[in-house]
Amino acid sequence: MPLDDPFASPRRSHLQSSIRQPTSPKRISTPAGERLSVIMESGQPPARSSNRTSRVTFPRLSFGETLRSSGEHTRLGNTVSIWSGATLNDGKKQSGLHSGHTSSRGGWKRLALLIALVVVVVIALAVGLGVGLTQRKSDSNSEGATRTSDAEPASASDSSPSPGTPNDASAFPIGSFSMVTFLDTVQTDCTSNPATWTCYPYTTYNDDHTRSKATFDWIISTGSDEGSYQISSTDNPFSIPFSNTPLDLVREGQDDEHYRFQITMDKAVIPAADISGDNSASACYYNATTFQANLYTKMERNYPPASESSNDNEWPFAVKTEQVIGGGDDTPNCYRTRNGKPTTRITSGLEAQAGGELCSCLYRNWVVDALGS
Repeated sequence: MPLDDPFASPRRSHLQSSIRQPTSPKRISTPAGERLSVIMESGQPPARSSNRTSRVTFPRLSFGETLRSSGEHTRLGNTVSIWSGATLNDGKKQSGLHSGHTSSRGGWKRLALLIALVVVVVIALAVGLGVGLTQRKSDSNSEGATRTSDAEPASASDSSPSPGTPNDASAFPIGSFSMVTFLDTVQTDCTSNPATWTCYPYTTYNDDHTRSKATFDWIISTGSDEGSYQISSTDNPFSIPFSNTPLDLVREGQDDEHYRFQITMDKAVIPAADISGDNSASACYYNATTFQANLYTKMERNYPPASESSNDNEWPFAVKTEQVIGGGDDTPNCYRTRNGKPTTRITSGLEAQAGGELCSCLYRNWVVDALGS
């Protein structure tokens, strides 16, 4: 150290001796190196030990370049510490923190540039990820739609259109159909009191052509076996509920070829007259009533007339449906009711009839006189 150096001191000499300039300074050009410089400039002062003097050693590149870029002292030996007050060449004392902040203007610019770059990268990644996810979802939906169209139907609702959807004529008899019929005849022989058996809509064709109309909405779909079909009712309040009932093809190839199905149901009837003897509300139950239907594939229908037909999904051929039960014990079971619930049983005037005596409701969609049968 030169003898005329006003800052010479044992402590100063010791610090200089511990900081040696490398013969070939290593330059850090990566963003990580720049960040290291900024952190060291703006960090907290190092803890001082009570037993010995702390030594602060800084890379030559970081602080040397910072000082040169700010136009201040170029010799590292002129700066003792950037955290505490230091005596400079001009004999004045200046705050180290202020000096470090002033000398790091270039560092702040680099930091701002680095932050801007990070923001741009994050935005680009977010946009790219969003576009990728959207494209993947679109591809997934397209693939799912293709698989669904190629897969075998799992149920009647999957394989058949909903009511009101036009049917594919080439897929007949698969589809959603309205069986528009009229109440043809009513039999009440299974009960000793005819008032206990009724048939919707409570008017026969001979009494009123229009008021006798009764419509059943059903859905036909493929069955569990190859070439087979099954039938289900809809939520129509006037339909008898059943689901996935097998359809049998009868008299195949003949003029009266038809699909047929049969189920057992419990029929509830609100009597058309007082059967309690005290004007109490009542209900009668016909357990194990048979419901069956024939859906013809060649026989023509003539009801309703074409001018009155408004449903595009009407079954195109003849239809016949029937509810039937034979007489016997407990046919029917009748009860007084309160709030729609059975209370006491009614037995007076309800003698059991022979098993061969039938009660029935017959519906169809062709008029005998018009078809000659």
